[in-house]
Amino acid sequence: MPKNASPGHFSVLYFASAASFTRKSSEEVPAPLTVADLYIHLEGKYPGIREKILTSSLLTINLQYVDTEEDGPDTPSKMINEGDEIAIIPPSRKNMGGRITDLEATIAIADFMLLVIAG
Repeated sequence: MPKNASPGHFSVLYFASAASFTRKSSEEVPAPLTVADLYIHLEGKYPGIREKILTSSLLTINLQYVDTEEDGPDTPSKMINEGDEIAIIPPSRKNMGGRITDLEATIAIADFMLLVIAG
């Protein structure tokens, strides 16, 4: 996993089915972008990712959970800046069809943070 993005970029980290779908664990994307623009960018690069992965995944910006269910992924105020680190964390297989609960979100972010710390 990249520790720092190249100048003018941010890092996107893919976990579980997101990594399988993209065939990558991470990549860099030109900054700045809104979350909505990131989703458009990823859909253009990986057709079908929005419906199959993004709509049911957790999204973090610099380890801070972004509630795309509440705000909607098209919220223009969610800006991703140069040097930021985005994580796309799909739900567990047992809950692939449903909304992620607050507890599941907390557990997924804790697991992600352990991966970053172990790094």
